[in-house]
Amino acid sequence: MKTPQTRHLIGLGLALLLAGCAGGGSSARTSPTAGQVSAGSTGSGPGPVAGPFDELDMTTLDRGEHTMMPSGVRVELFTDDADFLAAWAAHGKKSLPQVDFTKFAVVLVVDEDAGRLGHSVEVVRARQEMNGGGLMLTVRRFRVADFKVAATGTSRPFHFAIVRTPRLADRVEVEWQQALDYETLVAGNQSALGAGDPTWTGARRVFRDGTDFAAWWQLHQPGTRAPAVDFSTQMIVAVHARYYSSFGHNVQVRQLIEDPARGALRIVDEVTGYRGGAAPPQMTETPFIMVRAQRAAGTLRVEQTRDLQPVAVDQGQTSLWTGGDDVLVIRDQATLDAEWAARIGGRPPVIDFTADELILAFSRAAQSGGASVHVAGAWLSEDGELGVRVTTAHFSFGGGAGGLQSRWQAAVVERSHGPQRIEVVDVTPAP
Repeated sequence: MKTPQTRHLIGLGLALLLAGCAGGGSSARTSPTAGQVSAGSTGSGPGPVAGPFDELDMTTLDRGEHTMMPSGVRVELFTDDADFLAAWAAHGKKSLPQVDFTKFAVVLVVDEDAGRLGHSVEVVRARQEMNGGGLMLTVRRFRVADFKVAATGTSRPFHFAIVRTPRLADRVEVEWQQALDYETLVAGNQSALGAGDPTWTGARRVFRDGTDFAAWWQLHQPGTRAPAVDFSTQMIVAVHARYYSSFGHNVQVRQLIEDPARGALRIVDEVTGYRGGAAPPQMTETPFIMVRAQRAAGTLRVEQTRDLQPVAVDQGQTSLWTGGDDVLVIRDQATLDAEWAARIGGRPPVIDFTADELILAFSRAAQSGGASVHVAGAWLSEDGELGVRVTTAHFSFGGGAGGLQSRWQAAVVERSHGPQRIEVVDVTPAP
C-alpha cells in the first residue's frame, strides 16, 4: 500500500512536489516561481518547525476533488496577494477571495492524481510556533479502498484554507494522515468471546495475516471457517464490546485513521443501545463488528478525545427555518447576527467569542406534530477537530393546520479552531 512520508518541509513561497511512498524516496520539483528544496529539508530558510505551538483558526476557501493546478502532490503557503492571485487563477477560479495578509495566510494542499473518483484531502489542523513563524499543518487524505467499486475519472483532490497567523508565516511542515476506507465484514450481538461472562470488558484487535485472524475467529465462532481475506492488501479490525445483560446493542466503527507521525492506527467506535418502542426481550449479548480496510501500519488504539460541556443558552420554535435538521458552529459575531436574523429573528444571545463558540441546532420543519432538538454532546479529537452530537425526535399528531415550524436550541462550548464533525441522531422511538 502506498503511504505518505510523515513530514515534508517547504520554505516560504515554495511548492513541494512529492512523488513517493513509504520506504521509498520523495522527489522535489520546482514550482513556476520557486527555487528547489528537498523533501524534509528547510532549503535556505530557518530550521525545522518546532513547538510549543499556538492553535490557529482555520476556514476553508475551497475544497474538492479536482483542481486545474499542475499534477503532483504540492503544499504551498501564500502570504501576499500576488502569489495567491497566480495560484487562484491556475486553480481555475476567477473571483478572487479577499484576504487580509496582515492577519492571515493561505495554505494549499493538492494530492496526487488518481484514476478513480471519491478521493479527498483536508487540512484538519494548523498551528504556529510560539517563538517563530513556522506553521505545522496536519493534512488528512482519503482514498476509496481498492476492494470497493468506484467510478473512474480524473481525481486531483485539493484544499485551500485561510489561517489566522499571529506572526508572519515563513515556512510550513506537514504531518500526513490517512482516513481509511472500510466496510463491514461481519457484525452481530452473539460472539462466543465473553458469552456468559459478566466480567468480560471487550477487546479491539487488528489482523494483518491469516493465521492470527483464523485463531481469533475460532475464539469468536468456534468450529466455523473464517471469511476469506486478501491480507496482502487488506487488514481486519475487530471490535468486541463488553458483556450486556439486556437486548438491542450494536457496535459501529465511526473512523479509522492511519497516523504515521505517532505510529498509530486510531479508531473511533461506538455501541448503540435498544431503541424499540416495545419492551425488549430478556437476553444477554456480546456485540461485535469486524471491518475490512486497506492494509495500513500502526498500533491500534482508541482515538483520544476530550469531552466538552455544552451549555444551553436559548431555545424555542421558529417559522423562519423551513429546511431539514441542521447544525451550525458559529465562531464570530457577524456570522451569529446574520444567521440569527435569517433563521430565528430578534436579538441573539451575547457570546464571548474569545473563549467560546455557539452551536445552533434546528429540527426539520413540519406542519403538524411536534419535535425536539438537543445539543447532546461535544468533544475535541486528538487533532483539535470539534465533534458535535445533536439528537432530534419527531412526533406526528395528524392535522396539518398552520405553517412550517422548527424547534431550535443554542448552546455554547469552549472555543475550538479546526473543522467540525457533526452527528445528527434521530432518537424518535420506534413504534
